[in-house]
Amino acid sequence: MSAMSYQNAGSMPGWNDCPVIPSAGAKKKRSVSQLSSASNSRTSLYSTPPTPGSAYGSQTRLTDLTPPPVMASRVSSRQSSVSNDCDSESPYTATVDELLKMWDYVTVKENALPEKELKYHLEKVKTTIVRLGDASQRQFLFSILRRSLDGEVTSESMKEEVLSFMMSNGGVSWCVSLRKVLENVVDS
Repeated sequence: MSAMSYQNAGSMPGWNDCPVIPSAGAKKKRSVSQLSSASNSRTSLYSTPPTPGSAYGSQTRLTDLTPPPVMASRVSSRQSSVSNDCDSESPYTATVDELLKMWDYVTVKENALPEKELKYHLEKVKTTIVRLGDASQRQFLFSILRRSLDGEVTSESMKEEVLSFMMSNGGVSWCVSLRKVLENVVDS
């Protein structure tokens, strides 16, 4: 097969040739009787359940089975280790009002971020606190805010803890803003 060059309108034999594939018409087609007998045997095998005591054993209908219990959330080994760290330090899960009060203390502290960026991150975390429904996320936020306000955590260890929490939990994009604000708080 030869390709046409679009620049000089000439044929370029052998360039980028693909192997020749036999046409689909070369295959032998099965007759209709073969198709219908195969589909009938398949249909009869699956559509009619075998009788009890047959070679297949006893049958249980899907409607007779109870559905599996609904899991609240998936817990990975990493997530449980982060949760255990939070549990050992502060088993208390704060309310939204308490978290908002703690966040207000953070907002009044001097911060090294540019004003526009700081305003964006403060607002993002505040709106997240209001709609935060997951108790483990509230517990983590309470723990990190309490220790940050008390000066118990260094900027580097706080960064590692937030990143670890982000890697083991889903839906925590707000943690980026939390980390940026807490990292840039100026100690007075």
